[in-house]
Amino acid sequence: MKAFSSQSKTETLQARNHPPSRESEAASGVVDHRPEAIAQRKLQALMHQSPQVQRLTQLQEMMNNSRRVKALAQLQAMIDNSPEWREDKAHLG
Repeated sequence: MKAFSSQSKTETLQARNHPPSRESEAASGVVDHRPEAIAQRKLQALMHQSPQVQRLTQLQEMMNNSRRVKALAQLQAMIDNSPEWREDKAHLG
């Protein structure tokens, strides 16, 4: 089990900040043209462009790019790749 994963957190944040586009909806073959769905997409777009969300996104990027986070990710990678951890992991399951 990984104690830290900055990449997946970043991807999750990006997914939240960028709702599915019309192109991705069209590619999936399902496009909802109901007025309620259109209104919902417009509201989501407005929210994602708000100054608050943009500030939070910048803050999250700063945290993910901090020296401490990078050092913790490097330490976690060392632990995950250590022979002792592999043996324990294989033994446990």
